Order: sequence, then C-alpha cells, then structure tokens
Amino acid sequence: MSGQDLAWDKQEQKPGIALLCDPQGTIREVLYDTLGVSESKLVGKPLTQLINRGSLDKLLNFLVELRKYNATFDWEMNVQVRDKILPLHFVGILKGEQMLVVGAQACEDILALNEDMLLMENEEVNALRMAIKDKSAFIAEHVRRDADIYDEVSRLNNELVALQRELAKKNFELERLNKGFDEAQRLAVVGSWNWDLKKNRMTCSDEFYRILGLAPRKYFTYKEYLELVDPDDRVEIDRRVKAALSGDVAYNSEHRIIRPNGDKRTIHALGHVVFDEQGGPVRFTGTIQDVSERKRAEEAQARLAAIVESSNDAIIGKSLDGVITSWNRGAEQLYGYTQAEAVGQPITLIVPEDRYDEERNILEQIRGGRRVEHYETVRVSKDGRIIPSSITVSPIFDPAGHITGASTIARDISDRKQAEEALSDAKSRAELYLDLMGHDINNMHQIALGYLELARDLMPHKDDQAEFLDKPIEVLQRCAMLIQNVRKLQKLQDSLFQTQDIDVCGLLVDVQREFGSVPHKTITLNLNGCEGCHVHANELLHDVFANLVSNAIKHTGNRADIEIILDVFSDEGDKYCRVRVDDNGPGIPDDFKPKIFNRLLKGDSKVKGMGLGLYLVKSLVDSYGGHVWVENRVAGDHSKGARFVVMLPAINTDT
Repeated sequence: MSGQDLAWDKQEQKPGIALLCDPQGTIREVLYDTLGVSESKLVGKPLTQLINRGSLDKLLNFLVELRKYNATFDWEMNVQVRDKILPLHFVGILKGEQMLVVGAQACEDILALNEDMLLMENEEVNALRMAIKDKSAFIAEHVRRDADIYDEVSRLNNELVALQRELAKKNFELERLNKGFDEAQRLAVVGSWNWDLKKNRMTCSDEFYRILGLAPRKYFTYKEYLELVDPDDRVEIDRRVKAALSGDVAYNSEHRIIRPNGDKRTIHALGHVVFDEQGGPVRFTGTIQDVSERKRAEEAQARLAAIVESSNDAIIGKSLDGVITSWNRGAEQLYGYTQAEAVGQPITLIVPEDRYDEERNILEQIRGGRRVEHYETVRVSKDGRIIPSSITVSPIFDPAGHITGASTIARDISDRKQAEEALSDAKSRAELYLDLMGHDINNMHQIALGYLELARDLMPHKDDQAEFLDKPIEVLQRCAMLIQNVRKLQKLQDSLFQTQDIDVCGLLVDVQREFGSVPHKTITLNLNGCEGCHVHANELLHDVFANLVSNAIKHTGNRADIEIILDVFSDEGDKYCRVRVDDNGPGIPDDFKPKIFNRLLKGDSKVKGMGLGLYLVKSLVDSYGGHVWVENRVAGDHSKGARFVVMLPAINTDT
C-alpha cells in the first residue's frame, strides 16, 4: 500500500519517511514519504541510496545495532534529496524477515508517524504493530542505557583525547631531549651502551659507533667490542668487566682501541651493573669517551714539563702581579732558592733593587701582550752574587685567550761576558800591535826605503847591480801597502768610513792618471758616455780600482795592455755601474778563480803576491751592496788574459 492510501489529509501529513526493508537493508516498499523522494529510485536499492555519503558510518552502526537488538532508536543521519541534504532522526524495528525504518525531522514526529502508520490498511504494517508496541518500552530503555553509555564513552573519549594530546607533547619533548642528548654526546665525544645480559646483546648510541669507527646498527655484542680493543689491553679489559659483573668493583678503565681503518684511539669507559633480587647481573650500562686528544695533550704536557724540569736554563712562571708561580730545577741551581722557598714570593726576590723599575716595565709589556726577547740584565742569587743574565719573557694565555701570567727563561751569561771582556782585551792589544806596526814599523820601512832609493840613484846608470836594490825597494813598497790595507780593513770593520755619493767616472780618471806613466804598460779608459754614473760608497772605493789596476800591472809581465771600461747594466729593473778591468797578461787558471778573493790565499808560481789586496777589494764591494768576480777576457781561454768585473748599485745615471 502506498502513501496515497493514508487515511488522513495531506495538509496534516507529518514530514518524514517510512521504509520497509529486508534484514540486509534493501528497500522493498516506501510506506510513507513527505520528502519528495522518487519511489522508483529507492525500491530494490540499499538504504545507502537514501543516506548521504557523510552519514554512511552512522548507517552501518545503525544496522549493526538493529540486527543485534531487533530495535534501535534516534539515530541522526543526513538524507540526500535531489540537491539538498536534510538531517533526520531514524528509528528501526526488526521482526523476522522484515525491517521497518522510519525517519523524521524531530523525535516527536517519529512517534507521530508510528501512530499514523497504525491507521494504514496495510497487512505488512499491521503485522508490525505488535512489534512496535512490544519494542517501544525496550527502545526507550535501550535509548536511556545507550545515552548513559554514550555519555560515559564521550567522557572516556575526551579523557583519551586529552591523554593522547599529553602523550604527543611528552613524545615531542622526549624526542627533543633525545636529540639534545645525542648532540651532547657528539660534542662531548661520549657514547652510551646498554648490555642486556640475559639476551647477551647491547643497544648503543650513534656516538658510540662513531667513536669505534663503525656504522650504527640495531644490536652490538661484547665480543665484537673486545675484538676492537688493542691486543695489549684486551686481557686487562676483560678482567675488569668480569670483576664488575661479579659485583666486586665498579667498571672504570682507560684503554686503546683500533678502528677498522687502523686508526688508534684512547677510550675512557665507565659502567654500572644492575642485579636482580637473587643477586645475578641482568643489565650492564655505561659510557665510553674518546680521550685521544686529551691523552696526547697530557703526554705533550708531560714531555714539556720534563723538558722544563731538566733544562739548565731557569724557567720561572709568575702572575701579572709579579708573584712566582713555578720554579724549575734550573732556577734552583742558578739562584740558590728551592722551589718551596721561591713559589709564592715576589719576583723581586732575585732582582737587584736598582732594577725594580726594569721588572715593572717588563710586566707592563706582558700585560700588553708583548714579548721581551734576549734582554740582557743582571739578577741576584740567594748568596748575594750578581749574575749577568739573558732573559726572554712571554705572556701566558688561558683557553679564552686572556693573559694570565708570564713565563721567564733566564740564562747565565757570565762565561760569555768574561769571554767578551777577554776578546775586548785581545782586540785592544791587537790594535796596539797594529798601531805599532802601522806607525813605528812603517816609519822604519820608509827610512830604509829612502836610503835604498838614494843608493840606487847614486849608482852608475845601467849598472847591473842596480837590480839588487830594486828588489828590496819593491818588497818594502809592498810591505808598506800591506800595512795600509790592514789599517783600512780595521777601519772598515769598525765602520769608521762615512758613506757618500761617489762619482765613479771621476774616480776612474784619477786611477788612470795615477798608473798611466808606468813604463811598457798601456792603460786606457773607456767611459762609454757614462760620465754621470754615481754610487753610494766611501773614500776607499778608490782602493778597489787601484788594487785591480795595480795587480794587472804587476802580474802581466814586461809588457801589457790594460783597459778600464765603464758602462751601465740593468738587471730586473735595477741599474748598476759596471766597471771591467781587462788585461792581456797570462791570465788566471779556472781552478784558481774561486779562491782568488780569499784572505789567506797562498800564491803559486803563476799567480802570487796578491796579499790582502783582493780580499780588501771584495770586502769593500760587499759593504757597498755590490758584486765582484773574475773571468776570462776571452771566453774559454784563460791564457788570453783576465777580466775583473765590479758591479755597484747606481743612484744616478746619465747615459
């Protein structure tokens, strides 16, 4: 029977819908419909055809409860009517193979619909009348009970949600703490381990594996760890572990491991054993720390301490206030105070009273971060002896870079001072002898030279015996030159000559004029247009070129051509005045050239009589910042004559 057979007027129709379904929820007939749902779209279709997709979970629970209790009451679900969604309250009755599903916009309307349906002339509905009546009380009780249950479930659900939120917060905090713990382990180079003795396996932190040079893994074993321990330490480590497991002592060890890549590290391990009620070990937890760098630092510090302690120098530490903080054995030996006597005392303990200001100035420099090196002073020993000392004072810095004190290294220079005094006395005596030789002996030479020259002049012309006078005259002249050179070297070493601007061209003209009248020796000067060549030198530069020309005259035989050549030479942007003295004499053998400027040169049959002349030449040229050497005048043939080359830095050139 359809909704058109209802016994009451449409104006009084209640808003809702009543469906007759089978137990599976398939719609068999639309008994009542004021919602405007097409019957053809519902009959033969499941209830899901009517219910909106968002309420399908509720529909499923509705059917489950209906089949369980044969009745269910007041389920709010959304109905899809064309393009609208309507919220309805549903009641269901199950009897045998028939299921009555009624929905309305309000609970009171459902009851009204039930009363209305009782007026229908429909046998199937009439068959359900008694069931509705029988179930009404049951439904009311069920609804009351379900409401109580729902309230309890809601309360428990709210508590569960609150607990879940709290758990999420705790998990977040725990995760944050774990990350912080992992980071702390990484920074401290500390790894942790937890050994389950029953299962004989260890769970370890990532830093534990990093210290061992291994990739992290789920479990680790004591046997694997023992294999990484240095063989020399393995027996002792195993003994300590067993002692800890027996409860005798806590686990504490320092040992070496060898990583898989061969790198050796020093490990400090601490552990704690947990025992059960029977006293048996069940868990062994602990940490390992990589102390390799600290160990190396300790070893270096120990070596340094040993060096300091065994040093013959006095090594003293002091605060910025000048209080002695350390005192090595060398200080004990030098100053006579023991370490116990010196530490804690002011540094003025070993400073003479007239040097207090000096010590204050040193401390002031240290506070400014400056180092005092090889400062020569005097200190006083316990017995009052004055000790000449060379001291070096350095700031001491803490790890933050702040200056916290000073370290003083003091050395007794008494022996050196005595040697310097002896050397000074010897120098004074040598200068006395040199003055004696340079003045008195030279005067005697001049007297002898005058008599010999007079005797030679009184001899008949071309007398063969005149040669016997020429030889001693030449020797005395060379002796006089030697004395002059020695005196010049002395003055050069004592820096008694003032550097000045020297005109090389004018000086070479003077040298040519000085030696130009020597018989059978032709001396030419080629300036190459370099008349404006100037250098920084002193008055002895004349001796450089005079010696070179004089040697060329002496060692080129009876006849020779000597050429003095001046030019300007550039080398990597620097300009030099270059002077060459060429001769066509017998030359200088190649193996003799490297020795020719030596001070203690001993001549041979081919080259002799150089004396201090060339040594003086090199000493002077070096003092001017220049260079001097000898080479062959003709390349590859030393017998064609020699060439002496002098290069001096030019300060003004007009070419």
